[in-house]
Amino acid sequence: MKKILFTLLVLLSALVLVACTPKDNNTYRTYTSGTAKLNPYSESLATASELFDYVTDSLYTGDYDWDKAIAEGTATKVGDFTNAASLPYARVPRMAAGEPVDVNGDGTVWEITLRTDLKFQDGTPINANTFDYSWRQLLDPDQLNVRASNLYDASNLPLVNAEAYTKQKSPKSDSFGEFVWLVDGKEVSIANAYSHEVGGYDYYFATVEGYFVEFYGASYASYFPRNYSNWALTLEDGSLLAEDAAGNLSKLPNGDANPAFDAESAQEGYVSGRPQLRFEDGAVVPVAENGDPVGGTKIPNDPVAWANVGFKVTGTHKFQITLTEPKDAWYVKGQLMSGITGVVHEAKYEAGKSADKRTTTYGTIDNPLVSYGAYNLIEWQDGVLYLYERNDDHYAAEEYRIKRIRYDVIADQSIAVNEFKAGRLDIVGASGEYFKEFKDSPTLKLTPATTFFRFAFNIDERPDGTTNPILTYKEFRQAFYYAIDREEFASEVRAPAYANQGFIGPVYIATEYGSVSYRGSDAGKAVFAPLSPETTGFNPTKAKQLFDAAYAKSVADGNIADGDKVTVEYTYYKVETNDTVANWVKQTVETIFGDKFELKLNGVSSDALDAAWDNFDFDMTFGGWQGLNFNPVSLMGQVYNSISGAANMLENGFDTGNIQLSIELPHTKAALQKWVAEFNEETASEAQLAAYGRWTAALAKFGDSNTYSDTLDNVYKAAASTFYNVSDVNYAGRNDDFDRITAAFEAALLDEMIAIPLFTSVSATVYSSRVKFEATEYHAWMGWGGLKYMYLD
Repeated sequence: MKKILFTLLVLLSALVLVACTPKDNNTYRTYTSGTAKLNPYSESLATASELFDYVTDSLYTGDYDWDKAIAEGTATKVGDFTNAASLPYARVPRMAAGEPVDVNGDGTVWEITLRTDLKFQDGTPINANTFDYSWRQLLDPDQLNVRASNLYDASNLPLVNAEAYTKQKSPKSDSFGEFVWLVDGKEVSIANAYSHEVGGYDYYFATVEGYFVEFYGASYASYFPRNYSNWALTLEDGSLLAEDAAGNLSKLPNGDANPAFDAESAQEGYVSGRPQLRFEDGAVVPVAENGDPVGGTKIPNDPVAWANVGFKVTGTHKFQITLTEPKDAWYVKGQLMSGITGVVHEAKYEAGKSADKRTTTYGTIDNPLVSYGAYNLIEWQDGVLYLYERNDDHYAAEEYRIKRIRYDVIADQSIAVNEFKAGRLDIVGASGEYFKEFKDSPTLKLTPATTFFRFAFNIDERPDGTTNPILTYKEFRQAFYYAIDREEFASEVRAPAYANQGFIGPVYIATEYGSVSYRGSDAGKAVFAPLSPETTGFNPTKAKQLFDAAYAKSVADGNIADGDKVTVEYTYYKVETNDTVANWVKQTVETIFGDKFELKLNGVSSDALDAAWDNFDFDMTFGGWQGLNFNPVSLMGQVYNSISGAANMLENGFDTGNIQLSIELPHTKAALQKWVAEFNEETASEAQLAAYGRWTAALAKFGDSNTYSDTLDNVYKAAASTFYNVSDVNYAGRNDDFDRITAAFEAALLDEMIAIPLFTSVSATVYSSRVKFEATEYHAWMGWGGLKYMYLD
């Protein structure tokens, strides 16, 4: 009875709250699933990040570069969104008073000066000492905050000794992430169990007698579905092993088939193993059932003082950071654009610490985060709501026209949709089953992701030795390209989606230093010029002409007799949504190609599809990629490249890595010439000398022109290394040149037509009519502009 009564009271309080909260015209009403803690240092969930973003601040932020836009004619004044998607982007000071200063000129030491008007909600001033305390908490070795890596990982902002400071009380680990032990006063490690090398890979003695292990790492976990340890159990030659339901291995240590192995009960995937632990003299260390050495203790890391970390207060409102490797100003600013590297209120943070100093209640409902952002959290009811009000004492308060923001805690999407339709929310997600209801709404916003899907072809032999001749003709693959109505596909078949007629979607930017999406660049637009861009690549007349041409060639080559029907098998994961895709493409393409073509549908289980992909046992299939949205050259170089990307490439039988490319790269040539001219061989390290060799070799490929000529694979390697791993990584014109490299790759893949681009995934959101966005188009960096460029009517 008490439980029922409590539930009723909670529901009644929520209803009373809804009734009593003023429905004024300046409260933006949204919803969240909620979170128990708003500590930017310890929380990693997107929900928490969204909620603490209002009450925290950052040293730098992203914004439209209005000065540049006006200067180049993209805009006529601040706030001119006529060309919203093409507006340049900048990283500008926020809590910082200006740009970071490169102290030594080598990108390793940066000084940041703070504004002098920074303060917490309670009036406590924020200065360089506030950052000193705060970052010491972020990196604290007792707390081991999940966000600490933002200040030590090489892909973030790697402060000198920051990682060692954070991990000083943690057990020492080796290069495999395994603990290093002390047994009987002697050090024990996996390295002592090294056995041999095969093909450049190292093998270690396994705990299973007669076998070996190879380190694979976390990214291969799906291949080892049972008790994966980051290590694969192998034979001496590196061959992987299977096991049956009884645990019998498929091979004996000498490589012979194991007579005890029952193939019919063979389990999915490969067998994981563990390396032995050995002393330096090679003696095996006995281990307990849990794998730890008997009588062993973990060796701790060496102590590190805060004074040895790459952070130093240099003035009341100044501090310096020292990095483990050179970074430029753009990169440094990009790593300091959220509350994760912001500050905490010292008195409240300390008051919330546990007796052992490992945790703090700071950021909870009982010890709320003290705001220093553009909004204050004025009400928080656990499981009910979060109510924010504009912080009018904040230096940038006038940039935000929305006075209050209210988040109702709603975990069920159907409830959120009903609340929106009842006028009690200003926003609701409209993807999935709700898209049809809202797809025609004038306030619908589609936000593209990086996830891209295509139909991939196999033009080589299948495991049974057969090849489908029609697929080998480029004309047929081109015909399939023109037969797909991507707009209909994206709006009706796999809605919501963004119709994509190329391999690179709308959110990709050629480099992390670019302002405009690759698709909006001149080079990106030119790729589609010959491919019916006005209909997103759909041209049924041309499709039929190309199919007839491919069919005629196949007849002439003796593959078929005139009048025969050609068949392509489409293998896909059989679920309802994919059945819809399969039936649509079958009906569409067969209608256009005529009665001489059949698309045979082959819906299979997930395991069967994985096996088909692993063995290239398909004619055509459906798959996707995602990520690397600031490096599309690397995306294509890693997943559509028959040489460097062979392990990832789903398309089979194409020699894409050897496609010859000629690309105009005037800015890259100028940068190479500058680096070579300024190089000092006498003081250079071995690594620098190696880089110098790559620069001179690259210059030779230009000859007397600005045209760089090489294979796709070699251009990919140059873009990822020769033109990238340099201190002057953001050389003048780099983004323009990388737009051209991206375009050359994409055009080559489309010319070969290794796959049929289809769509990019999007999220759909619908807003109430009173929510107004100044941005008229989605921007690759700024999205729909954010809170600064929104208001309520």
